[in-house]
Amino acid sequence: MEWLDRAALLMPRVISVCIRGVGRLNFPNSMFSCASLENLELCVFPGGRTTIRPISIALPSLKTLKLHFLILDDDFAQKLFLGCPSLKSLNLESCELFMSDISSNVLKKLTFGDCWQYNHMRICCPSLVSLSIQSNMFRTRTISLEKMTSVVKANISLYRTDEEEDVNDLPDAKLFSGLSNATSLKLHFGRHPDLKEQWEKDIPKCRTFKNLKSLEIAGL
Repeated sequence: MEWLDRAALLMPRVISVCIRGVGRLNFPNSMFSCASLENLELCVFPGGRTTIRPISIALPSLKTLKLHFLILDDDFAQKLFLGCPSLKSLNLESCELFMSDISSNVLKKLTFGDCWQYNHMRICCPSLVSLSIQSNMFRTRTISLEKMTSVVKANISLYRTDEEEDVNDLPDAKLFSGLSNATSLKLHFGRHPDLKEQWEKDIPKCRTFKNLKSLEIAGL
């Protein structure tokens, strides 16, 4: 990846990389310490089991991040939100998510597109306006939303494909109560008994949706 290392040293505003038909990659650390970078997109297609694990992340100007077909864990998430104080938009497409916490005071837009979720995930983004999640939750994992009262538009599609599970210790879902100020909601849930049980526990916690103008629900 020497060519990408040299490109980062030129202090660009935008880096967009899409690589096809390769195995596991190691992205250079210089790409995660480029002070001028405002927009970063990384795609490894069709997926080479590449995990992003930079030594550190220091991208003070980064506003938009798009990651496709990558493996992301808690170490990456922690470094990302500590090292990107200006990050407004995060888009994860077809990624394998081993993250249990997404916390940012500045993030405005969060998108998961066709991702696989392996951990129970807490999302705490007080400034978030737009939330879109399409996720296949492995085993009994789910999502909890905290301090998300600024969300105006939410499109959430959660499903599960596994069948044989031990459901004695389901995590509590906190989804509906975190969307109480939304004006537009689209909620699609797979017809899996584990999911149904989790959402039924969360529904009584709902607040009044005073601002809601558009509602679409399927699967409950």
